Amino acid sequence: NPSAMRPYDVAPAVQDVGTKAMQAAEALRTRASSPYYQAAQSDNINPNAVRSIVNRMDDIVASDKTGILSRPVSQARSLLIDTPAQAATSTQRIAKSLPNGAIYQSVPGKAAVQEKLINDVGNLDRARKFLRDKVELPPFAAEAIPKEEGKVIGGVLSELRSRMERNSPKFAQGRQEYERLSRSVIEPMAGSPTGQLANAATPEAQRA
Repeated sequence: NPSAMRPYDVAPAVQDVGTKAMQAAEALRTRASSPYYQAAQSDNINPNAVRSIVNRMDDIVASDKTGILSRPVSQARSLLIDTPAQAATSTQRIAKSLPNGAIYQSVPGKAAVQEKLINDVGNLDRARKFLRDKVELPPFAAEAIPKEEGKVIGGVLSELRSRMERNSPKFAQGRQEYERLSRSVIEPMAGSPTGQLANAATPEAQRA
C-alpha cells in the first residue's frame, strides 16, 4: 500500500504527537498568564529596588580581578540603564583664526547628568528575559554564557524578578498563574508517556 507508513517513520510520527501535545499545554499556560503580564507592563517599581540590583552588579565588577565576570556583568548592567551618567563640563574658550588675528568663542559648560535607571516592569522584564535566555542556552551555542558567568547573572536575575513581584501585584499574579499551571499541567504531562515521547531524541530512546 503506497500510503502505508513505513516502519522507520512510526517513531518520529509518534514523537510528533507527543511534541504537539506538550506545545499545546505550554501555549495554554502562556495564554492564561499573559493577561497579567500585559497588565503589569506599565507598572513602575521603586527606583531604589533597581538601584540595589545595579549596586550589586557594580560590587561584582569591582571585586573581579580576573576580568572573567566584569564584561558580561557590565553588559547586563547596561540593559537596566535609561540614561547614562555624564560628567559636568566647564566653559571653554575656543580660538578661531582670522586673517587679522584670532577671536575667541565661549562654549558654555554642561551640568552633570545623573544616571537614570529603568524602573517600568515592561522594559525590566524584557531585559530579564533576554539575559535569562542567554544563560539557558546550551554550552555549544554561539551566544552561550559560560557556567560561572551564568551562575552570577542568574542570581541577579532571580533578585530582579523577586523585586518585580514585590512591587507589581499584577506581575506577581502572572507569575503565580504560570507556576500553578506548570505544577498542575506541564510537569505531570512531562513525566507522562506523552511527555517522554516529546523529549525522546531518537527512535532508540523511544523504545527504552
